[in-house]
Amino acid sequence: MEIQFSGIARITQSCVNAVLRYLQFGDQISKALIVTNQQSHALILYTEDHEIIAIKSGFASGYPGEGSKGFAYILSLLDIQEIEIEEYDVKKKMIEKINCSRLTKLELETIENSRPVRPTRWHDYVYEYRDIYSKKENLLIRFPHVIPFSIIDPRLFDLSVSFWDAPGDKILAGYRRLEDVIRERCNLDDHGSRLFQKAFLGDKAELFWPGLNSGETAGRANLFIATYGGFRNRRAHKEIEEFPKSQLMEFLALNQLFILESASKLRTKEGEQRASLDTEDWRPECK
Repeated sequence: MEIQFSGIARITQSCVNAVLRYLQFGDQISKALIVTNQQSHALILYTEDHEIIAIKSGFASGYPGEGSKGFAYILSLLDIQEIEIEEYDVKKKMIEKINCSRLTKLELETIENSRPVRPTRWHDYVYEYRDIYSKKENLLIRFPHVIPFSIIDPRLFDLSVSFWDAPGDKILAGYRRLEDVIRERCNLDDHGSRLFQKAFLGDKAELFWPGLNSGETAGRANLFIATYGGFRNRRAHKEIEEFPKSQLMEFLALNQLFILESASKLRTKEGEQRASLDTEDWRPECK
């Protein structure tokens, strides 16, 4: 098993970002080793899929600064996820090997087979910042705002790929696209809430969701109406101050509307009949 290397030695933010990427996108981390030489620290991460990732020594302890603060943040994040943490004291040469991406599996086994630091002291590295990082919101805020492509409706994928180039424009384009989809599908010429009322509300609505009762159908229909009334109209008619977090949440809300639309059926005699067959309980024949 090869060791992967990440981060830039003595650059704390690079090493913090490296750990965040694995926590956000990688496999579940099962164990973390702190590799320490005096006040300099690297990390070895182990995943449940048996990957080994060495994070270079961008972390520090024993004095105020970004290195210590970033180290306390990462340790707090690992701890709150109940990831096993052990610490090993090593010679400076071992830290240098990690920083040069030259640590071998044999050398790592030497670290693993040595005696871990006892009593454990990694809690001391967090102590000065405990009031900050005891709050979950302070731990989560540094994660990157990313689009979960696996749940994006294919009709929004082109907008999601370039989303961060111009988030506001991409969201508005998505709203227009959804209206176009429903207008064309239902052969309607309305806009906004009136379009969604005709498309989804009432016994004569153009679209319906198989297996849902009238209350559940109305609830889904009102998601379209409320989202356009609460978000799209404000966005379309004036400039608004925005932040990446709110932009991403709005785009994902729009994505949910696309997914709901794709699950609906056109209210034709043939469509209703097919939906009835699809949702009918299956029972074995009695002999």
